[in-house]
Amino acid sequence: FGTTELPRLLKALGADYKHELIGERLTTTPKHYAYLKIAEGCNRPCSFCAIPLMRGKHVSKTIEDLVEESSKLAQNGVNELILIAQDLTYYGLDIYKKRRLADLLLALKDIDGILVAPGFGSRGISGKIKAVEYARVNEIPFLGICLGMQCAVIEFARNVLGIEDAHSTEIAEKTASPVISMMEEQKKISDYGGTMRLGAYNCQLKPKSKMSEAYNTDKISERHRHRYEFNNEYLKKFEDNGMKATGLNPKTGLVEAFENTSHPWFVGVQFHPEYKSTVDEPHPLFVAFIKAVLKNKKS
Repeated sequence: FGTTELPRLLKALGADYKHELIGERLTTTPKHYAYLKIAEGCNRPCSFCAIPLMRGKHVSKTIEDLVEESSKLAQNGVNELILIAQDLTYYGLDIYKKRRLADLLLALKDIDGILVAPGFGSRGISGKIKAVEYARVNEIPFLGICLGMQCAVIEFARNVLGIEDAHSTEIAEKTASPVISMMEEQKKISDYGGTMRLGAYNCQLKPKSKMSEAYNTDKISERHRHRYEFNNEYLKKFEDNGMKATGLNPKTGLVEAFENTSHPWFVGVQFHPEYKSTVDEPHPLFVAFIKAVLKNKKS
């Protein structure tokens, strides 16, 4: 993005990721990614520059063509679309010579479900929390996995419970409101790898919950790979306001799953369902999530 248009784009998206974008480059392209180029141009046209002449008269596709291309990519298995644009101030216009990047964003905004995936560290955390908020407020089916569940916890604490400084100690070590933190016994381990909770753990599900409906049972075992947990000191406040712990470790009492009971389908899990999911036998949570997405799409 050009330096002039980037702030306007971020404003249109309703978020500020500038500090996260600086210096970052994507060096590989997984098959489920696709790049969609919006426009070519420069916010510093120079009289000696031949690039505009080489690009020709029409340097950008129409909004309609871009939306159509996006649909084709999705039909071919792409589930993450990365929009690429250089600055639109001078040359980045469609063939109607109108600056309509905001229109494109609005045309692509209608989504049927949101999944916030696992991860480590602070990279992209503000965007993930923003995505959780969008799903919660707009009643879009949501599934948060590991860090995704933790982002859902942080978002709920901040925007529903009013705990403005709520955070994870993984990202804000000295936060006064650690809704996500490391277990006390883990803090005593000096070997960094030894602080992780790894392997399969039992989980007791609450009857008649979205979780028990998905699994068709109340007792499950799922695999873990993480260091940080929900801080149970905040559990009562969460449950009193509609965020119910519907999956608990029967031995430790650690929260393994949350559901927002005021939302059509909003589930966060601390474990990794993808570890036990295959093409032939998809994980029950993924099946339930996709069913909720399809139902939302029809409505």
